Amino acid sequence: MYLQTILRYIITRRLRRQNRIPQVVHPERLKRLTGGPLLIVANHIRAMDPFYIGAILPFSLFPLRFLIARWFHTPMLMFFAATGIIPLLANIGALITVQKGKGVEENSRKPVEKLRAGKVVGIFPEGKRNPVNGELGHLKFGAAAIAYKSHAPVLPLFITFPDKTIERATITVGEIFYVETSDYEEGTALIRKKLLELAPQTK
Repeated sequence: MYLQTILRYIITRRLRRQNRIPQVVHPERLKRLTGGPLLIVANHIRAMDPFYIGAILPFSLFPLRFLIARWFHTPMLMFFAATGIIPLLANIGALITVQKGKGVEENSRKPVEKLRAGKVVGIFPEGKRNPVNGELGHLKFGAAAIAYKSHAPVLPLFITFPDKTIERATITVGEIFYVETSDYEEGTALIRKKLLELAPQTK
């Protein structure tokens, strides 16, 4: 936890120096959060999204663990992997890796274990970045499976970049909800609905 806190401080300080600390819509909803278990779901636009999210969350939600694919097919992720940043984050517990082809049940096992232990886990249900600002791509079933099997409260966040000339995100914070259906398609539809409810507020 201490290493994550130090890393968060370094990244947040750098973002602040560059005037890139995200603007938060409904910050009062974050103040109500006192710890895990908590599943954070968000749309995914840029490789820095996990760091933007980490910069706005209260310290009570740390350590935070994000799901990340074990294959790195974008220049930014390949750079992070090659320079040791991704292995470092994995070693300090900031990442939970999933593997393509393993299926929903297998890939949901580790995050469910963490949530049942009272931890905080973050996931991008689209499974990849969608560079179209303000839109939400197709969602995979993983987030719904994790939410249902862990019985953890779900916090939706929606990320946009209102000014295309400035690398500064706006993050809209939604209300806590639960996925109570074992039908992953229905659970995914609920997650999509909750995320899209936040999208118009950031356009």
